[in-house]
Amino acid sequence: PTDGTNAQYEPLNYDLHENAGRVDFFKFGNLTFLRGGVSMQLLSDWYFGAEYFIFQKSKDGGVNYVERGFLVDDLKNNVIRFGTGKDLGQEVDLWVGKTFPSGVNIELTLGYLKPGDALERSVTVATGTPLGMDNSIYNMTVDVGFFF
Repeated sequence: PTDGTNAQYEPLNYDLHENAGRVDFFKFGNLTFLRGGVSMQLLSDWYFGAEYFIFQKSKDGGVNYVERGFLVDDLKNNVIRFGTGKDLGQEVDLWVGKTFPSGVNIELTLGYLKPGDALERSVTVATGTPLGMDNSIYNMTVDVGFFF
């Protein structure tokens, strides 16, 4: 997409984690990423996984969809903009899960996102005031599922 155009891919609620990490900061749109990881069955009912992501804008001046708070509407409405450069950040995700014979599944996920230059240099469009998005983001989720 051209600069100032938001475009995303989200047919039928695709698996966001696979395309944009478990911190759920970036949506899959105008986004280039490198993903590496491992998952393994520790025991018959325990599993573990780890992934590492490098996120970049598809274009230097392009915009991205995000999932978090005020950023969603403010990016869409051109109130804020990411800084120049392609580097959005790096993410590390770790998770462990247990499945029970009853069909219940519990998973604990820890995620860490280190902002890149484009996030660190984010500004308000009207005044050019820096947003101070240079702090790392930590995320912990507990997912409980029932499979039958």
